[in-house]
Amino acid sequence: MNHKKTLILLPGMLCDEQLWEKQMAYFSDKYHVVMGDVTQEDSIEKMATSLLEEAPEKFVLAGLSLGGIVSLEIVNQAPSRIEKLLLFDTNPYLPNDNQIQNWHHFKALTEAKEFEKITRDYLLSNLVFKHTQNLDNQIMDMSRNVGEVALLNQLKSLEFRQDYYKTLAKIKNDTHIIVGEKDEVCPVSFSKEMNRQIEHSTLDVISDAGHLVTMEQPEAVIKVMKKYI
Repeated sequence: MNHKKTLILLPGMLCDEQLWEKQMAYFSDKYHVVMGDVTQEDSIEKMATSLLEEAPEKFVLAGLSLGGIVSLEIVNQAPSRIEKLLLFDTNPYLPNDNQIQNWHHFKALTEAKEFEKITRDYLLSNLVFKHTQNLDNQIMDMSRNVGEVALLNQLKSLEFRQDYYKTLAKIKNDTHIIVGEKDEVCPVSFSKEMNRQIEHSTLDVISDAGHLVTMEQPEAVIKVMKKYI
């Protein structure tokens, strides 16, 4: 019988399994690796509930950005089911006015059939520290794969989320916080504050990486994850 533990990976907005491709391949020997879906529901709470309905009784959970926020909600709903929690490049705070304004613009672009512009013209420049053609192409490919309907769900989920900063001090799970040193979307200061608030937590800062740290520095991320899971 297969007694592997389950590792659930949650992607960020407009990201798919390519975000975790190298980590999935590496940890598949030790874990039953599952890519969680954060595209079908239009609230963080419903995303978390849906994922919990599909998940085994106990699992290791890792989420990046939007996936990290959903992970915080999963901890809210079912803390005893999470064996270890890994939060990558995550913003626990409420969105600011500038973010909300941008998301409304993205919604308008999507409804105007200009979805392609969102990642290409607005998001891409801030997602990685050092751009390569291959990496940029992958990011554009992920965005197309996720698509317009899912983006609208994700934008609504992000805009109307609760303030997860207020929940951090309640987390008693073993928590490992990982962030790209050059992240401009969810800066290192966010991760440092989470580390201060969560009692049983560690903090690792990955050099030469921006927001999509798992793609930009996959080997460094694997090395850090190996310490904990």
